[in-house]
Amino acid sequence: ANVLSSTEVELTWSDPDVSDNALGNGDRSYIVQYASHPNPSGDFNTVDCDQRRARIYGLQPDTQYEFAVKTISGAKESAWSLHELVRTMSAAPSTAPYGFRLVSEGPARVKIAWKSPKETNGALTGMAISL
Repeated sequence: ANVLSSTEVELTWSDPDVSDNALGNGDRSYIVQYASHPNPSGDFNTVDCDQRRARIYGLQPDTQYEFAVKTISGAKESAWSLHELVRTMSAAPSTAPYGFRLVSEGPARVKIAWKSPKETNGALTGMAISL
């Protein structure tokens, strides 16, 4: 798996019955299943593919996902592959900090306080303050 952004992952896999140089997959297709991890509900999203790659969009930032692939050949289906765990990249917060307070601590000193954004999309590594 290749993490492309905070919301997108590209998966590629091999199929032992199809040459890596083959132009097509014959009558074979694939299903990718994915969900955030841990996944207590056991519910998965699925994507149908006719190539040995898939781009999964609309994921959440800084979230671990599990992915697996199965092959469909005619009326036959393989078992699911081993699950691969992947974490999406962090992103800027989707909400702004709130609860700003300015307290004067003297003629040339001000104390600033705020609450962190509700949707941080990963670890906060800094804040830029403009007065």
